Amino acid sequence: VRGANALWHMDGNEKLRPWGFYRSATVEALFLHAVSIYGWPSRMRGDFGKENNGVERRMIARWGEAHRSYIRGRSTQNIRMERNWRDVRKDTLEFFREIFMYLVEINLLDMENPIHRVCLFVVFQPRIQKSLDETITSWNLHKVRTAGNKSLNAIFQLSREKAINRGYWTGDPGDPLSTASDPHYGQDPEAPLPPADELQTDPTAADYTEYPDVAAEREAGVVINDDDEVSECREILSGMDFLSDDGNWGMDLYCTAVMRITEHFMG
Repeated sequence: VRGANALWHMDGNEKLRPWGFYRSATVEALFLHAVSIYGWPSRMRGDFGKENNGVERRMIARWGEAHRSYIRGRSTQNIRMERNWRDVRKDTLEFFREIFMYLVEINLLDMENPIHRVCLFVVFQPRIQKSLDETITSWNLHKVRTAGNKSLNAIFQLSREKAINRGYWTGDPGDPLSTASDPHYGQDPEAPLPPADELQTDPTAADYTEYPDVAAEREAGVVINDDDEVSECREILSGMDFLSDDGNWGMDLYCTAVMRITEHFMG
């Protein structure tokens, strides 16, 4: 590709979805946050997941459909992201997934129980975010051997400076349409494939149906926490420090939260 912001790859990770850590609307919000930091990408490549619909609309509104601004395909065509997911799984997601599975195993977590479900989110969301932030920092600072041992941050900044000097950074930083029209544009044939379990549920076409409300999302099998529930729970537990070290990886904090919320509503 031409350089920084010519093409972004995106993908949602749903490893923690069964425990309520999932909001399709969050993807669009995260995209806009990234744009505020790095600027608009010329094009994006993503899969057919419904969570990508909002980003696709934003990209088309910015550049138009003829620009091929959002390139959709199956996950096997977006496998460059798998390089990132391997580290995210290893450094963050698997650790918390095992904690949640253990809580279920010892009957301290029932995802059908709204108090358990919301307390799990309120207690562990900041802990997961802290771990993800550390992974992001480590990833962006790691040196790439094939790029002269430059960090990813350095590679981006050098490419950005080049675009500024040549006068196209504030316009379209991407490749010509003739290049971007190649079906294999932005693909990496040497990147690892997604896990087999993800390929089994990988959508083969875009789905633009919208959920009218949270109840409809739950009816469709999307375990999701209502914003009002989360806000109320946080207010009741406002005196707790969810990032504190309880000596048990957050599980004692979770149990304390469940007891306090139960007492609040049942007492």
